[in-house]
Amino acid sequence: MSKPEFDLVIECDGATKKKTQARIGPSSWGFVALGPWGNVIYEDCGVIPQHCTSNEAEYWAVIHALRFAKDLGYVKALEIRSDSLNMIRQLEGKYGFRSEALNHLATIVVDVLDTYEKVSLLWVPRKWNSHADALANAAFEHNKNAAIRRINRCEFEMMPQGHRDFEKEYDA
Repeated sequence: MSKPEFDLVIECDGATKKKTQARIGPSSWGFVALGPWGNVIYEDCGVIPQHCTSNEAEYWAVIHALRFAKDLGYVKALEIRSDSLNMIRQLEGKYGFRSEALNHLATIVVDVLDTYEKVSLLWVPRKWNSHADALANAAFEHNKNAAIRRINRCEFEMMPQGHRDFEKEYDA
């Protein structure tokens, strides 16, 4: 069997509910981390403390996923999958930004992605991102910032102890 292309694959999604005319509202994020062989090794979700747009929520999902990936310490090749074509194209530099907030969040993400040897940004149809979507929506249903986590026991040793330096530097 050949070596997998990526050490870690992240499927992420953001959600915004009860949007106002300004297109902002309560928001949440969720992500699923897949090991090199496609097995779920970690999942997490939470509520974003401030109201934001759905595009901003998508970026927060990636930021939280990157916190996890950095804490693992061994990841050199990373793939990010999202059903947000807008975010993927912005991170690739193909789309511009209409909002300073999005530009700021994208800068954070790109700065972290630049630290990896290999990065792939992949748009996937919404139906292929249902696990991350369910986590983002579960954060609303459970109305909590605490994470919902499921850890594959054989990979427990690789789990991070917390989001130390990365969280301090990039927390909103």
